[in-house]
Amino acid sequence: MHRALRMASHGTSKIGLGAPANKRSFAQAVPFLMQANAANLSVADKYRAKLEQKAAAEGVTSVEELKEKYKEKIEKVKTELGEDPITAASKAHENETAKAAQSAIANAPKVPSSDIKDLDSFVDVSKFKLHDRKDIEMLWKMRHAANPQAICGIIDGLVYAELYKNARKNPMFVLPLPRNAPREAEADTNDGGVEMHLVQWAFPGPYTVHCMITTLAEFKLHQEFARPHTTLIMHSDLLADKGIALMNGNVEKESSINLDEAHLLALFLQKFYAANAATESGKRKLALLRAFTQGDADFSLEQLVAEAETLD
Repeated sequence: MHRALRMASHGTSKIGLGAPANKRSFAQAVPFLMQANAANLSVADKYRAKLEQKAAAEGVTSVEELKEKYKEKIEKVKTELGEDPITAASKAHENETAKAAQSAIANAPKVPSSDIKDLDSFVDVSKFKLHDRKDIEMLWKMRHAANPQAICGIIDGLVYAELYKNARKNPMFVLPLPRNAPREAEADTNDGGVEMHLVQWAFPGPYTVHCMITTLAEFKLHQEFARPHTTLIMHSDLLADKGIALMNGNVEKESSINLDEAHLLALFLQKFYAANAATESGKRKLALLRAFTQGDADFSLEQLVAEAETLD
């Protein structure tokens, strides 16, 4: 078994937190609607004022003319120096990402083709594309409103890109779920504990991603035959046209997880897999993803719980 998973599986499936947690403060029905982080200014925009001053000093009327004037000189320097270090570093990073993605694909759980439900299984995609983002969100929610066990929402395109990239690199992870009281089968566990849940990603189609969530106790008992209590499906068919991905999911009726708790796990999923690498909090969350994937002995369940509870 995965080394970090063995660590998460050690002992019972709950970890005592000391003071009881207020589950309702966590388990509110949170719609899976993600907002993108503001994009950084490009280098050209950031230094445009200085470039305009330089253009005036050189006797040209615009930054574009300044670039054209120095074009030959820049190309000559590039030829003499070879590939610039920024480009070289970027290519190295892309190669590393590609290798990680290939490994994730090889190790991701396989989904039978008969179980693949793409966006066309739920709506007429060509007609959906005729609507704007606001209408699509309303129609998507209406499509699933009759199912009391359904989860659905809209994911911003930039957020989905981060989530997808990190899911490829880290196809398995664990998420904590705060619980006020122990279950009958776990009566020896402290109140205010945390139950661990295993996340597994699968990539059955070019525009379809599956995320399956299972209690760690169920996975320990049945391994690859463990039945997920929550399945989320993400569709990127509208990503190019509308800048959004659609998400829908279902919570098994007979499972021990209710809809509010499934919403909470979906929120935690977003926190870790779409974490902002530009912030300290985001860096810590992404480091936990990597540590779990690599089976790092320093992977900390206590830190996992603390990061899940942050307000960002």
